Amino acid sequence: MSTAASPSPASQTLLNLQAAYQGESNASVKYTAFALKAEVDGLLRVAALFRAAARAEQVHAAHHARIIAKLGATPHAEFTHPK
Repeated sequence: MSTAASPSPASQTLLNLQAAYQGESNASVKYTAFALKAEVDGLLRVAALFRAAARAEQVHAAHHARIIAKLGATPHAEFTHPK
């Protein structure tokens, strides 16, 4: 039988925000890499679309980061290199 308590709603929300921040941050990096590849391939309009998507993800991540900080935590993301 486990004696571990469930996380409080506030701590679960913070964990969810951190997960969202991680996802948005990695998406931004991934879309930026995709934009560079599209540009190398001569697909400039596709590159522009990926850059726009990357910027939107940066905005989302910044919003999450502000709320995380207001809750007294530090936003943290581990970046994975896109394939």
